Amino acid sequence: MNPVFKGAALIAISIFLLWIAYNNNKKPVQVFWVILILGFTFRFFVSLDPFLHDWDERYHALVAKNLMDDMFRPLLHKSVVFNYDFKDWTNNYIWLHKPPLSLWFMATSMELFGVNELALRLPSIIVSTLSIALTYKIAINLYPEIKMIGLMAMFFQSINGFVIEISGGRIPTDHVDTLLLFWIELGVWIAVRQPSNRRSLNKIFLIVIVTTFAVLTKWLVGLFIPFLLFCFEYTFKNKSIYINLGQFFIAGVLSIIIPTLWAVYLIFNYPIEFSWEQSLNTRHFYEVIEEHSGEWWYYLDRARIHWNECIYVIFILFIYKLFINTNKSDIFLFIWIVVPYTLFSAFATKMNGYVLISSPAIFILIGKFIVEGWAKNKKTWRMLVGFVLFLSLRYCIERVKPFYQNPNGIDQSEAINKVKSVIPNRSSSIVFNNPYYIETMFYTNIVSRRGIPTNSEINTAKKNFTNISIMNEGDNLPEWILSDTTIQVINVTR
Repeated sequence: MNPVFKGAALIAISIFLLWIAYNNNKKPVQVFWVILILGFTFRFFVSLDPFLHDWDERYHALVAKNLMDDMFRPLLHKSVVFNYDFKDWTNNYIWLHKPPLSLWFMATSMELFGVNELALRLPSIIVSTLSIALTYKIAINLYPEIKMIGLMAMFFQSINGFVIEISGGRIPTDHVDTLLLFWIELGVWIAVRQPSNRRSLNKIFLIVIVTTFAVLTKWLVGLFIPFLLFCFEYTFKNKSIYINLGQFFIAGVLSIIIPTLWAVYLIFNYPIEFSWEQSLNTRHFYEVIEEHSGEWWYYLDRARIHWNECIYVIFILFIYKLFINTNKSDIFLFIWIVVPYTLFSAFATKMNGYVLISSPAIFILIGKFIVEGWAKNKKTWRMLVGFVLFLSLRYCIERVKPFYQNPNGIDQSEAINKVKSVIPNRSSSIVFNNPYYIETMFYTNIVSRRGIPTNSEINTAKKNFTNISIMNEGDNLPEWILSDTTIQVINVTR
């Protein structure tokens, strides 16, 4: 589809939905559904990218495709014909770089709707949209007297470019962190619903289930859910700290039972790969992995890009008000924001998606600022409110890129189509020196490898494959390969 037409349609739909919301501002239910549809529209649009994104989506996509054959055998390459380095998560065999749950979601979706980009991203579209609704539910439980805070919070989440891009697979940690955010929000919503004491066991039971899913999505980060339950119970309820610590401990222990069974399964079946990946996870704290470095203020600096350039002013005013007039909901919101920022700022490895779990609290904070600022009925405050809204909308368009056509996506599609037109689309075919080796294996049945092969690898290929080809980009192939008539050369340009 023409990107100009798609972009124009997106903007027209968005303006129409915003107009409906504005004209129904005194009807919270109608505004709720309009904002939810708006958020879904942005997420669906971004998910229409007709190619796989470099980091990390293409790897998640291929592993999820291979899981369709065996849900308990996470593979990147389906066969071990060539030697591989189990330490290289971008080109190994058994792929344990992420826990299985998000990959199972993607595999199930593709089992139902076919192996394609939209089916791959459908679970993220759904849970990211549901997360918007959960933000509203959390906000109205924390601030029941002002429902507009919840509506504004979900509005900012619905249009946030960072959240939209990560749900569409455009930026690293993509669908994994999108699903994790959903579990975090679902757990917080269960925690803040404030049931009577006789239902406290039900709350713990539900928290255990949700935390189990979160741990299966991103290991120990999922334990942030029972931690937030502890913080909420300690802040709002007149219970002993020891009782709250006991709840946290019990919920945490019960939540890791099933993930531990999964880990034991991996240890018995893939001990070397599992041991390496767990050591890699640990090293993130004290070692810069894959050049993802940054100073301790990295996430504070990125906050202006992730959320809004005015976030610093909003947060400072929030802290000032917290000291002047202590509010239990404000304290909980403060903990939800500060703990992940403090924890991940201490890590040597820095990645944008790490602080995504704080995003609902930040959106509620911004929504609270908007509502309270507008209520002051002063020109300066209303101008500041308008400026915050403008910056958020500008950032949304900047990240969604409604009229942009990614040249890398065009190159990817053209290269894969060229491969399919030259060699048979079956597992007995192999193509070497393929910059889109992961994407090729996702869209086809052809085995694909990156880099120029050695003589030994060519001989191995001749014993195991009936059709051998190699991509030639810029005449970079050695003469001995070009002179081998059994190897079909595919000339490509980028």
